Amino acid sequence: LSKEKKLIGGGVIAVAKMASVFVKKVNLFTYGDPKLLKKLIYPIKNINIINFSKNSEIQTKTRFINSNRGEKLLQVCNIDKNTFSNSKVSTIIKKLKKVKGNLVICDFGVGLFDNNLLNFINRSKIQKFINVQTNSVNYGFNLFTKYSSCFYLSLDSREWSLGLKTKELELTNIKKINVLNKGITKGQKGSIFISRDKIIKAPVFVKSVKDTTGSGDAFFVITSLLLMENAPNLLIPFFGNLY
Repeated sequence: LSKEKKLIGGGVIAVAKMASVFVKKVNLFTYGDPKLLKKLIYPIKNINIINFSKNSEIQTKTRFINSNRGEKLLQVCNIDKNTFSNSKVSTIIKKLKKVKGNLVICDFGVGLFDNNLLNFINRSKIQKFINVQTNSVNYGFNLFTKYSSCFYLSLDSREWSLGLKTKELELTNIKKINVLNKGITKGQKGSIFISRDKIIKAPVFVKSVKDTTGSGDAFFVITSLLLMENAPNLLIPFFGNLY
């Protein structure tokens, strides 16, 4: 077995790095060891890190990969929930009040988007693009229904089903949600984009997949950017799947 190790920035770090390819500047609101955060985004220069909790632990996943086939063999997670004091949350809110453009929210269910911060986001009139992730730690507890409204909501089919409390996902139920634009990723079945009452389906573009890790984040990033640029609806899920 090869003992080669590689540190990769996932989660919101990956989202910021993907977005940085297409825009002049990304303001990344996050937390954790400043040196580690800088290491994770290096050598990208157009990401501005706004670190609101330098001593909070960054959630990590350790993956063991077959070096010959590039396949994931085992994954060990350290995703304990962080707790943030009221004063810390107040500081975060003050920083977010200065945001004048688009607000992209990646909610991985690790304790940040709760209580006062969540209430602020729900009251905010700024244009919001939201992804709410379900994982083995927060399964059934981190639902999109915690957000009252947004401009765009992108989830996989399981995350939609959990929030709607239904086993069989019906597009008619999704259309009723108070969100102008909705993205649904369905793995090998492709994706669906719903804008108002218009439904657009897009196929997948690969025959076999080694690892789907990060696919939902990639779809979320590119479709959000396309929406910001008022791209034609037909292109949004198409390029989302390609990316």
